[in-house]
Amino acid sequence: MLGHPLRVLCAGAALVAVVVLAIHSAAPPQPGRTLTWAPLPATVQPSASPAEFSAVPTAAPPTSAPSGGLLGGLRVPLSALLHQLNNETKQSAVGQYSILQAITDGLRDRISQFLNWIVGKH
Repeated sequence: MLGHPLRVLCAGAALVAVVVLAIHSAAPPQPGRTLTWAPLPATVQPSASPAEFSAVPTAAPPTSAPSGGLLGGLRVPLSALLHQLNNETKQSAVGQYSILQAITDGLRDRISQFLNWIVGKH
């Protein structure tokens, strides 16, 4: 019997959340500094060091909505994030491969030493 009032309460909370989000997204931005996913100006080059994250939102004055629909503004940041992910994955793979090569070489040397010891070629 408690299920029906709980459903009504959850539906009401969801409806309130949708209305608040709709009002918030339709409201004009406040004047001053705002966060945006707009691409960096051409004069600013993103840093090449992996410790810095170049695709974080930057403080910029409000701009008009980018073309390309609702998700058009995400194209540039997602492209930058995927490019950074590819670079970091490549660097990680190179490091792992070098570790694997070192382990393989060390294991080969140990096995060779062991076989030479068994055969008596100290």
